[in-house]
Amino acid sequence: MRLRSRSRTYAVLLALLLLYWVISLHQLDVTPPVYEDEPWQASTGWKLAADGVFGSDMFSGFYGMESRYYGFLPVFPLLLAGTFRLIGLGLYQARLVAVVMGLFTLVLTYSLGNRLFRPSVGLLAVILMLFLRLTVASRYQGTGILALDFARIARYDAVVPVFGLASLHAYRAASLRRS
Repeated sequence: MRLRSRSRTYAVLLALLLLYWVISLHQLDVTPPVYEDEPWQASTGWKLAADGVFGSDMFSGFYGMESRYYGFLPVFPLLLAGTFRLIGLGLYQARLVAVVMGLFTLVLTYSLGNRLFRPSVGLLAVILMLFLRLTVASRYQGTGILALDFARIARYDAVVPVFGLASLHAYRAASLRRS
């Protein structure tokens, strides 16, 4: 009986993740309009992919920013650089990184809820993230659902919950081993 319940939970989780994936990839390079931060954040990823330099040609001549950039940490540009090298430069490719980070956030959220409580709690957390409207719909937030709207904008914010949730998993594992 328990095995059937667990497999049903995994089937629902997989369906929710697939729904997120389909919704997030649909017209990714069209909706929402280009956000103000996306070009200059993508420029650091492109400079890293093309020249191996963490800088931005958009700010050439401004205190040497074409050769070094200190506006944000390099994790997101590193992911962008890898994506640009693999599948090319473009808005779709830049936003794809954020969508993948959103998928990791959902999986890690489920996993943490499952680990701390039980599978149904993790599933409830994912359901709330995908269906709970927390803001008013606007030009850049078409649905008001944060997990869907912010995953469609190529910003470094998409990486933050992934590392936060991963660190909670690491803490939980260490505390169980008392290390």
